[in-house]
Amino acid sequence: MKLPSTPPPSSLNVFQLRMRICVARFSTCQCTATWRNAPIAPASSIATAAWAVRIPPLALTPNRPPTVSAINSTAATDAPPAGTLVTSIPVLLSAKGFDTIGYSNTLLGGYAERMLLSAPLLVKVPNGLDARHAALTEPMAVGLHAVNKSNIDRGETALVLGCGPIGMAIIAALAHRGVESIVAADFSPKRRELAVTMGAHQIVDPADESPFDTITPAVVFEAVGVAGIVDDVLRRAPIGSRVVVAGVCMQPDTVHPFYAITKEINIQFVLAYDPLEFAESLRAIAEGEINVASLITGEVGLGSVGAAFNDLASPGEHCKILVTPHG
Repeated sequence: MKLPSTPPPSSLNVFQLRMRICVARFSTCQCTATWRNAPIAPASSIATAAWAVRIPPLALTPNRPPTVSAINSTAATDAPPAGTLVTSIPVLLSAKGFDTIGYSNTLLGGYAERMLLSAPLLVKVPNGLDARHAALTEPMAVGLHAVNKSNIDRGETALVLGCGPIGMAIIAALAHRGVESIVAADFSPKRRELAVTMGAHQIVDPADESPFDTITPAVVFEAVGVAGIVDDVLRRAPIGSRVVVAGVCMQPDTVHPFYAITKEINIQFVLAYDPLEFAESLRAIAEGEINVASLITGEVGLGSVGAAFNDLASPGEHCKILVTPHG
């Protein structure tokens, strides 16, 4: 990758932005793609991957945040060779700044036969890694980011509320971190079973009892994302606990600050991940440190996407559905 000769503008510091953009997080998983020598490359499954030319390079180093170079019409970036399997943060860089795939009315997303991504954001999939597993890099990075934000110690108890895709990613990240007490709560028996597979040490059915009745968590991860859940967590959470809100509630909600104030609860809202967490997520999957195979509970072609969403409405059936446009 060619690095810029002029200092990049701080206003385009990707790490500082921390990908605050709304990255694509569908109920179906993200995709990988084969790098092809064509103006727009076909993607092999949903939501991320493709290629772009003449875009500003991105510098990734261990000791400083990645930055975007000054944008101009002649900027060029070295691309992986044709046929390289890649995955990517679902963002497109352009002369106007950046846009997010999945929340854009103009960019083609994971349900298109062809899509466009920025070459600097592509990450090569390690040799030997199943493309289907690499496709889960993005959602697993979301869980990693939530756990990193929590600053949880190995000896602390973590309670994960909601065992959907994000809850599963959080459980996997906690287990990978070495947290010794991970409790997962979900109404679905199948998802509770899958939570154990991903690393939960204890599971709770909220229909039978509140997990707060028998557990005193140091950190509570809210991965449900429905109105009322945050307020209920603040009411039930122990004194001095930390609450990490990873569930995305898309409607107005009401909370009673008194609950958090009187118990001095720390609340952390989280979104997405940074580029280094995305790369770490792929590495952990590739090295076999996190096994994502069990999260893939179905695969469909483009013609069955609508039916797949209907299937996802039943939490007892699926966790992640891969969309394979060319499969």
